[in-house]
Amino acid sequence: MFYNNFELDDSGQTLIRYTGKGPVVVIPDGVTCIGKDAFQECRSVVSITAPNGLLRIEDRAFWDCSHLTSINLPDSVESIGESAFWSCSELRSIKMPKGVKIIEKATFLFCCGLEEVSMSEDVNIIKTHAFAGSGLTKIEIPKGTKSIGEAAFYSCSLLKSVIIPNNVTNIGRVAFYGCESLTSITIPDSVTSIGERAFGHCSGLKNIIFTGTREQWNKIGYETNIRVKCTRLGG
Repeated sequence: MFYNNFELDDSGQTLIRYTGKGPVVVIPDGVTCIGKDAFQECRSVVSITAPNGLLRIEDRAFWDCSHLTSINLPDSVESIGESAFWSCSELRSIKMPKGVKIIEKATFLFCCGLEEVSMSEDVNIIKTHAFAGSGLTKIEIPKGTKSIGEAAFYSCSLLKSVIIPNNVTNIGRVAFYGCESLTSITIPDSVTSIGERAFGHCSGLKNIIFTGTREQWNKIGYETNIRVKCTRLGG
């Protein structure tokens, strides 16, 4: 069925497609799901406000909304699908809802204007390519995070500051590859696995500080020419 510029399912709870051309979008009350590709390539859209009670945003929901600059999401949202904001190149910042605990694959891939993201402390996994090619200048990994996926921050060339909490155990392959603006990074002793070239082509990175012992670092087996300082006995 249709309501104004929205195609909805029969229940009125799933937004199937936005059919309008206006720059400012207010999604109707009662919508609990934004479906796959619902706003795909809606390049006229500049801002979106979602209703309280929204629970789910499906894969590619805002794919290539290249002029989207702001989106307001309620804390009721529990999941955001893969590639949801792929190539939203003018999106500057976003506050992730508190209910979202997984940052899915390629969620913000190629969001080259994205400078700042705020995530709940309960996020436990950041998946592959989640922020790759984005414009982030700083990132504080949530305290609940255990895994930073492969290429999660690949080619974030403006990224200058990364804070990794003491719950992270795995940093995936090429996770920070090409983060040329990084000059130093501290890796907590909770980390037991670092994938191949996780910090490859980080031309400005001169120091890796590891909060464990040299023995712990050697067990990780990460090969790098970057100077590694271990802060506990054995460093």
